[in-house]
Amino acid sequence: MANDLKFIYVIISFLSMFLVTKEVDGAFAGWIKCKVDEDCPNVFTYSYYKCVNELCEIFLREIPKKPYM
Repeated sequence: MANDLKFIYVIISFLSMFLVTKEVDGAFAGWIKCKVDEDCPNVFTYSYYKCVNELCEIFLREIPKKPYM
C-alpha cells in the first residue's frame, strides 16, 4: 500500500514538471505601457520589444547563420 502511494506521488511529481510551464522571455512585457519603442525594456540578446498599440510586444531577432566550411 505504501509503495503504491509512493509510486503515485512520484508519477504526479514527474508529470507536473511537464504540465507547469514558465514563460521566461517576456512574461509580463505585454503589460508595460509605452508611447515609443524606447519605453520598452531591452534586456535580451535574441529578442527585442517594440511599442504596438501602446503596449510593449516582444519580437525575435533573426539569428545569423554561419557559413559551412
